[in-house]
Amino acid sequence: MRETIGIDIGGTKMLGLVLDAAGDVRRELRRGSPHGGLDALVATAAGIVVDLESPESPSASGRPGSSTSMDTSGTRRTCR
Repeated sequence: MRETIGIDIGGTKMLGLVLDAAGDVRRELRRGSPHGGLDALVATAAGIVVDLESPESPSASGRPGSSTSMDTSGTRRTCR
């Protein structure tokens, strides 16, 4: 099954999601947003991706409320 990882970077938190082909959330992970510059931001985002790829990452079910993601063809779409 093909999955997509999306990251939402905000001022107070970063949210990483794994979506299945239907757009359903399979795993999610939240971390506080770093405020130590670009290197810290990139390191946190990369750490979220690594942790989401792990089989021990937290599971979730459902659909994201109003996030926009890319589908497998590269088309932006809004999940509801």
